[in-house]
Amino acid sequence: MASWLSWGYWYCVGRSRERAAMRVFRVDRMKSVALVDGPTGDFAVPKDFTIAAYLNRAPWELSDEKPVTVRVRIAFPQSRWVIGEGLGRVTTAVTDDGGSELEFDVRSPDAFVRWLLPLGAQAQVLTPPSIKQLLDDARAKLRALYR
Repeated sequence: MASWLSWGYWYCVGRSRERAAMRVFRVDRMKSVALVDGPTGDFAVPKDFTIAAYLNRAPWELSDEKPVTVRVRIAFPQSRWVIGEGLGRVTTAVTDDGGSELEFDVRSPDAFVRWLLPLGAQAQVLTPPSIKQLLDDARAKLRALYR
């Protein structure tokens, strides 16, 4: 198991017994962790494993799920910050209002939506509709909390 700090959270890579595969875990979400000894705890680190494959990835990229391409319009000035951080691929560098359109390869939609939430109305999901709906639902839940 290897761990690292990313975006203010500790992550670790380990073998999931339930899925019989390497998985990325966010440490603060672990509820009942125990060291497993004996035959059920036997595990050989795959020869091709390298922690570098997991570093410098955004939280929405930390999954083995098939990626979904999400296109987002981000208004100025937040668009400049996103581009400066090297997040996503710029598809339209400068829109008529000074913002940008970017594409993201999203493997974990919930993590991506949580990242977009603080951008508020400055972020608009253009495609696919399923991710747009997830963001709309998350915004509605957030508004309901503060009513």
